[in-house]
Amino acid sequence: MHISFVLAVVCFTAMIIVGSNQLGSDNDAPTVAETAADKSKDEEQKKKEEQKKKEEQKKKEEQKKKEEQKKKEEQKKKEEQKKKEELKKQAEKRKNDAVLYKAYEKKMLDFSKKALESSALFVTFETDFLSNPQPTVEGYQYVESYKEVILSYRDFLGQQQIPKDLSEDVRKLLIESKGNMMDGIAMQVTALNSLLEYFDSLEISDLADFKDNRLFVAGMNAGLEKLQQAEQMVEQPK
Repeated sequence: MHISFVLAVVCFTAMIIVGSNQLGSDNDAPTVAETAADKSKDEEQKKKEEQKKKEEQKKKEEQKKKEEQKKKEEQKKKEEQKKKEELKKQAEKRKNDAVLYKAYEKKMLDFSKKALESSALFVTFETDFLSNPQPTVEGYQYVESYKEVILSYRDFLGQQQIPKDLSEDVRKLLIESKGNMMDGIAMQVTALNSLLEYFDSLEISDLADFKDNRLFVAGMNAGLEKLQQAEQMVEQPK
């Protein structure tokens, strides 16, 4: 009887202990409110981290833009400086062009004045002759002498050297100017040869060839026009 009572007490005590432990475990479990609060904290922390990343990314982009803008400004300054240096070189080159050009221009203008004056005299003869194309010894001799004058112009132009130190654009115009004058001379020589043949043969075709090829003045004027363009170019920067 005594042993049974003791066992009963022990069993009861054990039940109380187990129940107490179970009760403690139930009390330690988080409530719904606590779980929601923890979740809210996690979400808030996550948002903060995402916001921080966005701000860091924004700073990086802003820094990148600043660097790119700085590079653009530096590049712009370099280009402006390069342009200034080029303009300075061009200005210096144009001064040199002006000196070289003026010396060449004077020779060409003196030549052109003389050539056009002699051409004007021949045009007077030409007009009278074409109104009544009857060959004469005096006329033949005059045409021959004028042909020699034209050939001397060809020799003069052939001896004229265009300065090699001129800027390429100026030099190009002067080459074209000289070429136009040389073409005019060549055509005039052809015309005069045809006229001399007409004096000998009285062939109408020779007279027609003379009329078609008398382009000396046209060639001279085209050459003077190119000369004027070169003058304008050396007087001001590109």
